[in-house]
Amino acid sequence: MQEVFDKIENAAAVDIPVLVLGETGTGKELVAGTIHLLSKRKEKLFSVVDCLALPSSLLESELFGYTKGAFTGADREKTGLLEASKNGTIFIDEIGDASNAVQSNLLRFLDTGDVKKIGATKYQKVNTRIIAATNKDIYQLVAAGKFREDLFYRLNKFIIQLPTLKQRKDDIKLLLDYFIARFNRKYSKNIKGVTKDAYGLLFNYNWPGNVREFESEIERCVLSCNTSLITKELLSPHISRLPIYFLPLKEI
Repeated sequence: MQEVFDKIENAAAVDIPVLVLGETGTGKELVAGTIHLLSKRKEKLFSVVDCLALPSSLLESELFGYTKGAFTGADREKTGLLEASKNGTIFIDEIGDASNAVQSNLLRFLDTGDVKKIGATKYQKVNTRIIAATNKDIYQLVAAGKFREDLFYRLNKFIIQLPTLKQRKDDIKLLLDYFIARFNRKYSKNIKGVTKDAYGLLFNYNWPGNVREFESEIERCVLSCNTSLITKELLSPHISRLPIYFLPLKEI
Protein backbone atom coordinates (compact mmCIF):
# COMPACT_ATOMS: atom_id res chain seq x y z
CA MET A 1 0.00 0.00 0.00
CA GLN A 2 2.99 2.29 0.45
CA GLU A 3 3.27 2.39 -3.33
CA VAL A 4 -0.28 3.78 -3.52
CA PHE A 5 0.50 6.41 -0.86
CA ASP A 6 3.58 7.46 -2.82
CA LYS A 7 1.54 7.76 -6.02
CA ILE A 8 -1.08 9.87 -4.24
CA GLU A 9 1.61 12.28 -3.07
CA ASN A 10 3.17 12.38 -6.53
CA ALA A 11 -0.21 12.98 -8.17
CA ALA A 12 -0.93 15.85 -5.78
CA ALA A 13 2.35 17.51 -6.71
CA VAL A 14 1.62 17.65 -10.45
CA ASP A 15 -1.41 19.37 -11.95
CA ILE A 16 -2.49 16.79 -14.54
CA PRO A 17 -5.48 14.45 -14.96
CA VAL A 18 -5.43 11.26 -12.90
CA LEU A 19 -7.11 7.92 -13.61
CA VAL A 20 -7.88 5.72 -10.59
CA LEU A 21 -8.59 2.05 -11.28
CA GLY A 22 -9.97 -0.50 -8.85
CA GLU A 23 -12.89 -2.67 -7.85
CA THR A 24 -16.00 -1.24 -6.22
CA GLY A 25 -15.33 -0.19 -2.64
CA THR A 26 -11.53 0.00 -2.90
CA GLY A 27 -11.53 3.69 -1.97
CA LYS A 28 -11.29 5.48 -5.31
CA GLU A 29 -13.18 8.56 -4.12
CA LEU A 30 -11.07 8.67 -0.95
CA VAL A 31 -7.93 8.63 -3.09
CA ALA A 32 -9.28 11.44 -5.29
CA GLY A 33 -10.21 13.54 -2.27
CA THR A 34 -6.79 13.02 -0.72
CA ILE A 35 -5.05 14.08 -3.93
CA HIS A 36 -7.16 17.24 -3.94
CA LEU A 37 -6.41 18.03 -0.28
CA LEU A 38 -2.68 17.59 -0.83
CA SER A 39 -2.64 19.68 -4.01
CA LYS A 40 -2.38 23.41 -4.58
CA ARG A 41 -6.13 23.38 -5.35
CA LYS A 42 -7.06 22.30 -1.81
CA GLU A 43 -8.74 25.62 -0.92
CA LYS A 44 -11.11 25.32 -3.89
CA LEU A 45 -14.14 23.12 -4.52
CA PHE A 46 -13.90 19.33 -4.77
CA SER A 47 -16.93 18.05 -6.71
CA VAL A 48 -18.07 14.48 -7.28
CA VAL A 49 -20.23 13.08 -10.06
CA ASP A 50 -21.09 9.41 -10.67
CA CYS A 51 -21.64 8.48 -14.31
CA LEU A 52 -23.73 5.46 -13.28
CA ALA A 53 -26.07 7.48 -11.10
CA LEU A 54 -27.44 9.67 -13.90
CA PRO A 55 -28.86 9.09 -17.39
CA SER A 56 -26.59 10.36 -20.17
CA SER A 57 -28.57 13.58 -20.80
CA LEU A 58 -28.66 14.49 -17.11
CA LEU A 59 -24.97 13.67 -16.71
CA GLU A 60 -24.12 16.05 -19.54
CA SER A 61 -26.24 18.77 -17.91
CA GLU A 62 -24.61 18.12 -14.54
CA LEU A 63 -21.10 18.39 -15.95
CA PHE A 64 -21.51 21.21 -18.46
CA GLY A 65 -24.65 23.06 -17.38
CA TYR A 66 -27.29 24.57 -19.66
CA THR A 67 -28.83 27.88 -20.64
CA LYS A 68 -32.37 28.98 -19.92
CA GLY A 69 -34.67 27.54 -22.58
CA ALA A 70 -32.09 25.04 -23.84
CA PHE A 71 -34.70 22.29 -23.58
CA THR A 72 -38.15 21.68 -22.14
CA GLY A 73 -38.04 22.33 -18.42
CA ALA A 74 -34.90 24.48 -18.52
CA ASP A 75 -36.58 27.49 -16.92
CA ARG A 76 -33.32 28.90 -15.59
CA GLU A 77 -29.62 28.74 -16.36
CA LYS A 78 -27.60 26.04 -14.61
CA THR A 79 -23.86 26.12 -13.99
CA GLY A 80 -22.20 22.77 -14.63
CA LEU A 81 -19.85 21.14 -12.16
CA LEU A 82 -16.82 21.69 -14.39
CA GLU A 83 -17.43 25.43 -14.26
CA ALA A 84 -18.52 25.44 -10.61
CA SER A 85 -15.29 23.66 -9.68
CA LYS A 86 -13.14 26.30 -11.38
CA ASN A 87 -9.59 26.21 -10.00
CA GLY A 88 -10.61 23.15 -7.99
CA THR A 89 -11.04 19.45 -8.75
CA ILE A 90 -13.85 17.30 -10.08
CA PHE A 91 -13.94 13.57 -9.44
CA ILE A 92 -15.75 11.70 -12.22
CA ASP A 93 -16.55 8.23 -10.94
CA GLU A 94 -17.33 5.27 -13.21
CA ILE A 95 -16.17 7.15 -16.29
CA GLY A 96 -16.14 3.84 -18.15
CA ASP A 97 -19.95 4.09 -18.24
CA ALA A 98 -20.06 7.61 -19.72
CA SER A 99 -21.86 7.98 -23.05
CA ASN A 100 -20.06 8.83 -26.29
CA ALA A 101 -21.42 12.39 -26.12
CA VAL A 102 -20.08 12.93 -22.61
CA GLN A 103 -16.75 11.36 -23.56
CA SER A 104 -16.46 13.68 -26.58
CA ASN A 105 -17.16 16.78 -24.51
CA LEU A 106 -14.70 15.70 -21.82
CA LEU A 107 -12.07 15.12 -24.50
CA ARG A 108 -12.50 18.67 -25.80
CA PHE A 109 -12.30 20.04 -22.27
CA LEU A 110 -9.07 18.14 -21.56
CA ASP A 111 -7.61 19.29 -24.87
CA THR A 112 -8.57 22.96 -24.69
CA GLY A 113 -10.03 23.77 -21.27
CA ASP A 114 -13.21 24.86 -23.06
CA VAL A 115 -16.68 24.33 -21.60
CA LYS A 116 -19.97 25.11 -23.34
CA LYS A 117 -23.34 24.93 -21.65
CA ILE A 118 -26.08 23.00 -23.44
CA GLY A 119 -27.89 25.57 -25.57
CA ALA A 120 -25.02 28.08 -25.52
CA THR A 121 -23.21 29.33 -28.62
CA LYS A 122 -19.86 30.18 -27.04
CA TYR A 123 -17.25 28.26 -25.11
CA GLN A 124 -15.56 29.56 -22.00
CA LYS A 125 -12.21 28.68 -20.49
CA VAL A 126 -12.32 26.79 -17.21
CA ASN A 127 -9.33 25.65 -15.16
CA THR A 128 -10.60 22.54 -13.39
CA ARG A 129 -8.62 19.40 -12.67
CA ILE A 130 -10.18 16.05 -13.56
CA ILE A 131 -9.65 12.90 -11.54
CA ALA A 132 -11.55 10.01 -13.11
CA ALA A 133 -12.14 6.46 -11.94
CA THR A 134 -13.68 3.20 -13.06
CA ASN A 135 -14.14 -0.30 -11.68
CA LYS A 136 -14.15 -1.74 -15.19
CA ASP A 137 -11.23 -2.97 -17.28
CA ILE A 138 -10.57 0.28 -19.12
CA TYR A 139 -8.12 -1.41 -21.47
CA GLN A 140 -10.78 -3.86 -22.63
CA LEU A 141 -13.28 -1.02 -23.06
CA VAL A 142 -10.81 0.81 -25.30
CA ALA A 143 -10.03 -2.34 -27.29
CA ALA A 144 -13.75 -3.01 -27.78
CA GLY A 145 -14.40 0.55 -28.93
CA LYS A 146 -16.63 1.30 -25.93
CA PHE A 147 -14.32 3.97 -24.55
CA ARG A 148 -12.61 6.59 -26.67
CA GLU A 149 -8.95 5.80 -27.15
CA ASP A 150 -8.02 9.48 -27.43
CA LEU A 151 -9.81 10.26 -24.15
CA PHE A 152 -8.02 7.36 -22.48
CA TYR A 153 -4.67 8.79 -23.62
CA ARG A 154 -5.56 12.14 -22.04
CA LEU A 155 -6.40 10.44 -18.75
CA ASN A 156 -3.67 7.82 -18.53
CA LYS A 157 -0.80 10.23 -17.92
CA PHE A 158 -1.05 9.29 -14.25
CA ILE A 159 -2.72 6.00 -13.27
CA ILE A 160 -3.27 4.73 -9.73
CA GLN A 161 -4.28 1.07 -9.50
CA LEU A 162 -5.94 0.21 -6.19
CA PRO A 163 -5.65 -3.36 -4.91
CA THR A 164 -8.55 -5.05 -3.16
CA LEU A 165 -8.55 -5.16 0.63
CA LYS A 166 -8.06 -8.93 0.36
CA GLN A 167 -4.79 -8.22 -1.44
CA ARG A 168 -3.56 -5.79 1.20
CA LYS A 169 -4.34 -7.40 4.53
CA ASP A 170 -1.39 -5.57 6.08
CA ASP A 171 -3.49 -2.40 5.85
CA ILE A 172 -6.22 -3.77 8.14
CA LYS A 173 -4.57 -2.35 11.27
CA LEU A 174 -4.00 1.04 9.65
CA LEU A 175 -7.60 1.24 8.42
CA LEU A 176 -8.94 0.01 11.74
CA ASP A 177 -7.13 2.74 13.68
CA TYR A 178 -8.22 5.37 11.16
CA PHE A 179 -11.91 4.46 11.19
CA ILE A 180 -12.12 4.02 14.97
CA ALA A 181 -10.60 7.48 15.43
CA ARG A 182 -12.93 8.93 12.81
CA PHE A 183 -16.09 7.42 14.30
CA ASN A 184 -14.98 8.23 17.85
CA ARG A 185 -15.03 11.88 16.80
CA LYS A 186 -18.30 11.55 14.92
CA TYR A 187 -20.20 9.79 17.71
CA SER A 188 -18.34 11.19 20.75
CA LYS A 189 -16.98 7.78 21.72
CA ASN A 190 -13.69 6.81 23.35
CA ILE A 191 -13.00 3.35 21.94
CA LYS A 192 -9.36 2.34 22.18
CA GLY A 193 -9.33 -0.56 19.73
CA VAL A 194 -10.46 -4.17 19.36
CA THR A 195 -9.82 -7.37 21.27
CA LYS A 196 -7.32 -9.88 19.92
CA ASP A 197 -9.94 -12.35 18.71
CA ALA A 198 -11.98 -9.56 17.06
CA TYR A 199 -8.87 -8.40 15.23
CA GLY A 200 -8.15 -11.96 14.13
CA LEU A 201 -11.63 -12.22 12.62
CA LEU A 202 -11.34 -8.86 10.88
CA PHE A 203 -7.97 -9.90 9.48
CA ASN A 204 -9.16 -13.31 8.34
CA TYR A 205 -12.31 -12.10 6.55
CA ASN A 206 -11.87 -11.53 2.79
CA TRP A 207 -13.87 -8.26 2.54
CA PRO A 208 -15.58 -8.68 -0.86
CA GLY A 209 -16.94 -5.13 -0.47
CA ASN A 210 -13.41 -3.84 0.13
CA VAL A 211 -12.77 -0.65 2.14
CA ARG A 212 -16.39 0.46 1.89
CA GLU A 213 -17.58 -2.73 3.60
CA PHE A 214 -14.82 -2.48 6.20
CA GLU A 215 -15.74 1.13 6.98
CA SER A 216 -19.41 0.21 7.40
CA GLU A 217 -18.54 -2.69 9.71
CA ILE A 218 -16.34 -0.56 11.96
CA GLU A 219 -18.90 2.24 12.11
CA ARG A 220 -21.60 -0.22 13.18
CA CYS A 221 -19.30 -1.70 15.83
CA VAL A 222 -18.38 1.72 17.19
CA LEU A 223 -22.04 2.63 17.50
CA SER A 224 -22.79 -0.64 19.33
CA CYS A 225 -19.76 -0.63 21.62
CA ASN A 226 -20.21 0.53 25.23
CA THR A 227 -16.74 -0.43 26.45
CA SER A 228 -13.22 0.62 25.51
CA LEU A 229 -12.67 -2.33 23.16
CA ILE A 230 -14.71 -3.79 20.31
CA THR A 231 -15.27 -7.50 20.95
CA LYS A 232 -16.00 -10.30 18.48
CA GLU A 233 -19.60 -10.39 19.69
CA LEU A 234 -20.14 -6.97 18.12
CA LEU A 235 -19.04 -8.11 14.68
CA SER A 236 -21.56 -9.08 12.01
CA PRO A 237 -22.57 -12.77 12.24
CA HIS A 238 -21.01 -13.71 8.90
CA ILE A 239 -17.67 -12.44 10.26
CA SER A 240 -17.92 -13.59 13.86
CA ARG A 241 -18.69 -17.17 12.75
CA LEU A 242 -15.33 -17.48 10.98
CA PRO A 243 -12.49 -19.48 12.56
CA ILE A 244 -10.46 -17.11 14.71
CA TYR A 245 -7.02 -16.40 13.33
CA PHE A 246 -4.87 -15.28 16.25
CA LEU A 247 -2.06 -12.85 15.55
CA PRO A 248 0.97 -11.93 17.64
CA LEU A 249 0.21 -9.34 20.29
CA LYS A 250 2.41 -6.83 18.49
CA GLU A 251 -0.18 -6.82 15.67
CA ILE A 252 -2.97 -5.63 17.97
